[in-house]
Amino acid sequence: MKDLEIAVNQVDIENGVRCDTGKCPIALAFKRAVPGALGLQVWDDDEAVSWSDETGKLWSAELPEEAQDFVINFDAEDPVEPLSFVLSPFEVDYDEDEEDDE
Repeated sequence: MKDLEIAVNQVDIENGVRCDTGKCPIALAFKRAVPGALGLQVWDDDEAVSWSDETGKLWSAELPEEAQDFVINFDAEDPVEPLSFVLSPFEVDYDEDEEDDE
């Protein structure tokens, strides 16, 4: 998958839900940029975004520092401004057999 340009706008900020990994402003902007994304989660503690595509492949991308700060500030009800950043997604090698062994 190629790099993804994510643009968080003022409407995303106004409609975003604090402390909700699937409805924060970054998640709203991501869904606009990648309409086929399923199960999207924006993790500030893992500093990453994860999602599945329509084929069932699991993807992840590291959040750049400015996006991590944005999530932390938004969740803390501190002022945030629109921002744009690029994500470099990679496919996650998820082995269901290993999960079953636990």
